[in-house]
Amino acid sequence: RDMAIAKKYTTMMWFEHRRWQKEVTRKIKLREYAIQALPEDLKAECTQEDEELFPEERHIWTDHPPKPGFMLDFDPAHAPDLEEQLAKKAAYEEKEAQLKAAQEAKQAALDRALAKKKD
Repeated sequence: RDMAIAKKYTTMMWFEHRRWQKEVTRKIKLREYAIQALPEDLKAECTQEDEELFPEERHIWTDHPPKPGFMLDFDPAHAPDLEEQLAKKAAYEEKEAQLKAAQEAKQAALDRALAKKKD
C-alpha cells in the first residue's frame, strides 16, 4: 500500500515538474520570438549580457521589518549610529523578554486552572 502511494506521489510530482518545465520553455521561446521581431539596433542591444553589479544599498522587500540592530549581528561597521542601534536592540530584547514572561505566566495560570478542573 505504501509503495503504491509513493509511486502515485512520484508520478504526480513528475507531472508537475514537466508542466513547469514546458511553461518555462514556452516563455523562453516567446522571448526569442520577441527579440527576433525587434529592429536590428535594438536586437543587438538586448542580446548583450548585463554584467553591471546590483547597487549595495538596494531595498529588499520583506513581510516584516527587520529587528532593531539586525545588522549588528553581522558587521557593526555597516550599522550607522552604533550607539542608537545598540539602544534600540537592547530595548527590543527587553520588550521581547517581557512578552515571553507574560506568555509563560498566562500559560502557567491556564495549566493551574486545568489541573484544578481535573481534580
